[in-house]
Amino acid sequence: MRDTKEVFESHLLFYLDWNMEADIEQNYSSDCILLTSYGIFFGRNGLREMYRCLENQIPEADFLFTNRSLYGELAFLEWQAESDDSFVDDGANTYVIRDGKIVEQTIHYTVKQREK
Repeated sequence: MRDTKEVFESHLLFYLDWNMEADIEQNYSSDCILLTSYGIFFGRNGLREMYRCLENQIPEADFLFTNRSLYGELAFLEWQAESDDSFVDDGANTYVIRDGKIVEQTIHYTVKQREK
């Protein structure tokens, strides 16, 4: 069974490639819970809904992971993202990884529009 670090690193690689479906299938439990300022999302279908929201907000964004921390079942990520019209400079996610899957996650980020 994969440990916290292996699951976390796999998740981040899929994220960089915008390969959200593979990430969901490989790294998330089927009954995961995601808490965000955009709502609470349940299970893999909830994750798909949240990923669609993120993709609409910062389409084809490039991600930069600025801080990663791990302890036991917990992982923490700070991130930034940039797309043509918008960006995020305050992204922060927390993960609970148990039995080789992400079972709980929080996400916070603020989308800012580029001035034209």
